[in-house]
Amino acid sequence: MPKTPFVCGGRFELDNLIAINAVSGMKSRANLARQIIDLPDGAQIEFKIIE
Repeated sequence: MPKTPFVCGGRFELDNLIAINAVSGMKSRANLARQIIDLPDGAQIEFKIIE
């Protein structure tokens, strides 16, 4: 999983990746997608970590 999401400008490089549980990764990506779905390109976002 990327440390900085690719949709937020994260680099497609090994140093931006981290190994985590597949289900946890899917949940966190879905959570981010729900938060940014209606934002225009270039909009500033604030990460909300919800467990």
